[in-house]
Amino acid sequence: MSPRVYLKSVARIAAQRWLPVKWSFKASALASRIKVRLQPEWRERRAARMRPFLPAGASERDLEETVCLSWTALKFALRSYAPVYHKSRGWLLKALEPEGLQHLEEVRRGGRGAIILGTHAGLYSWVAPILRQLGYPVRPTQRKSVTSDMFLLMKWDGALSALLPYPAGEEGVLHFKRLHDLIRAGVWIQQTGDYGDLEKGLTGRFMGHDIRCRRGPWSLGRATGAPILPVLVLLNRDFSFKLLVSPPIYVDGEAPAENGTRRAFQTYLDFLEQHLSRRPWNLSRTIWEKLMAGEEPE
Repeated sequence: MSPRVYLKSVARIAAQRWLPVKWSFKASALASRIKVRLQPEWRERRAARMRPFLPAGASERDLEETVCLSWTALKFALRSYAPVYHKSRGWLLKALEPEGLQHLEEVRRGGRGAIILGTHAGLYSWVAPILRQLGYPVRPTQRKSVTSDMFLLMKWDGALSALLPYPAGEEGVLHFKRLHDLIRAGVWIQQTGDYGDLEKGLTGRFMGHDIRCRRGPWSLGRATGAPILPVLVLLNRDFSFKLLVSPPIYVDGEAPAENGTRRAFQTYLDFLEQHLSRRPWNLSRTIWEKLMAGEEPE
């Protein structure tokens, strides 16, 4: 990282770290509204991609607001978690207004390993940092690429040293065994539940569409018996944000493998639909529009 990039990243992190979080969100949303006015073609492209996520009969005003909120959520999900970096537990609990935190506490009291299941929705890159700051022993999953801001934050808060890398080449079986052994030793690992796999994936129903996603988290849950806890950090319409934790999902090890994993996967999708249908701007278009159209996400 060059000195110039480093200094610019530090300046951006400092600004987002100390500004009120809602100010940062509102400034981003305002920038998107200006862009909508100045670049109608940009608005139309994004509106076309957001329409499938809105209920039938949604007004143009609702659509435009959804476009602006979606742009804001995606921007913060991709670039940085500086607004919540190094905040106290008390501050986070007040700002997040969490629902379902008791499920994490129950698993922690039991001393068990767990699978924290993320989703490309809302402020998805905030999930592991927030849980770690709240004191939960989550080991985050490597991302395909990170911004300079994200890299610095992960380095400063120790996430880089705890990172679970993706397997390279033919290391898939070894990677699975590594994760299996970590979970059995009581470690909490982060996985992502909505990567598409149109050939061999599990089939489920989401917002009226059939989708297929990778089996990895569910096979791991079945092999270890560990609880799978979907966790979301969503942007609300008023620019506040909220932590949502699902009750633990267990893959039935006694049922035939396909039946047990598919039921668990559908439970996860039902949890997502319950919360995302009310906040559709949180859905990451790059993943979900293709899943819902039956196409392979990039």
